Amino acid sequence: MSEPLSEALAEALRPLVTQLVRDEVKRAGFEWGWRTAEQAAEILGVTPAAVRQRVQAGQLPGRKEYGRIYVDLRAFDEQLRAGGRATVGANPKRDRGDV
Repeated sequence: MSEPLSEALAEALRPLVTQLVRDEVKRAGFEWGWRTAEQAAEILGVTPAAVRQRVQAGQLPGRKEYGRIYVDLRAFDEQLRAGGRATVGANPKRDRGDV
């Protein structure tokens, strides 16, 4: 396939693929926002205990309501996009040499 043709094909497919992804995300019910510690842990690839510890330490945006920890994944995602340091899968004390 020639380069101009493949570029034209990619450009033509882009809106369709974008809409398909949006539809699939909507169908799956996935939405960034407030999640339980267990849900956030699964998404972030850490344990629920690690999520709770990081919320309490202020490393993850969250709150405690009715005895449960909730994490604001939308705020966390925005923090990462703005260049904030992700500490979810790391030990920040160890990374700084404090341990």
